[in-house]
Amino acid sequence: MEVRRGRETLQLYVLKPAEYFRLRQDDEIYDEHGARYKVTSVQKWAKRPNDMTIQIKHGMYDFGSIYIRDGQPAYPWTNIYRQGRQEFKAPKGLQGFPAKVGDKLITKEPIIFGQSRVEEGSVGELKGVHLLTPEQAKLYHGGQRALLTVKFQKGGTFFNVYPRQVKVKKPRLSR
Repeated sequence: MEVRRGRETLQLYVLKPAEYFRLRQDDEIYDEHGARYKVTSVQKWAKRPNDMTIQIKHGMYDFGSIYIRDGQPAYPWTNIYRQGRQEFKAPKGLQGFPAKVGDKLITKEPIIFGQSRVEEGSVGELKGVHLLTPEQAKLYHGGQRALLTVKFQKGGTFFNVYPRQVKVKKPRLSR
């Protein structure tokens, strides 16, 4: 299904019943009109394996729920749509930045956020990758395609690290 949102056209695909159970917090889903919703939480029950409740948020203050009964969305949702399959996989890295969650990273330059500071050459662990929309990348982040969550050994966890600020630390091969 194609939906126009402003200048962009989205290609949306209907979620299959098995994909409902792979939804996680912060995933984006769409309704039949192309309105985007963010998943805020997912509730499942041990004694009812085909039932779940998905809490969603639309805009700033519009909250709601989707009830999945016997593997299908209940009224008023006829179908739930997604933009692509890659949204429901663990982030494996970025184009031009070959890193996986858990890889060791080393800083190319000092990173400063508020009062916390990480020195150049500090080692950290990649905890997550947050992909940015093209509009966010262009307007706010100087063309960076994603924000990285990195936990450094000294300095704490930083949620807004650019890929250009760090490089992957290659594992040392034993002789």
